Amino acid sequence: MKPEARIGAIPERVMNSKVCSAIAGQRQIRFFYKGGYRVGEPFAHGQSRDGSELVLVYQTDGHSSSGAALGWRTFRLERLWELEVLEATFDPERQGFDPFMLPMSRVCCQCSEA
Repeated sequence: MKPEARIGAIPERVMNSKVCSAIAGQRQIRFFYKGGYRVGEPFAHGQSRDGSELVLVYQTDGHSSSGAALGWRTFRLERLWELEVLEATFDPERQGFDPFMLPMSRVCCQCSEA
C-alpha cells in the first residue's frame, strides 16, 4: 500500500511543530519510511550539517531494512510519509540516549528527563 501524502509536502514550520509536540509530550510516532510502517519514540529533532531535517527515534516496532526492528535510528524528515503522533507515551530515560551526543549540528527540540 502506497502512502497517501508525503510529509515533505507539509510546510516546515508545521512539520517541526508536530515532531517537537510529540517529543515534548513524550508520545510515540508512527510513520512510513523506506518500504514499511514504523513506530518509535522521538527523542530529538534538528538539522544535519547540510541542513537536512532529522529526527532521532528509538524504534519499538515495525519495518526495518536491516532486519532489527528495535533500536536507535536517525531519520531524514523529508523521507517520512504519513507521520502520526500516537496517544501512547514513553519514558524519556531510555538507555542509550545522551543529549550531549546527538547526531545533529543544530537541535530544534529534544527530550528531557523528568
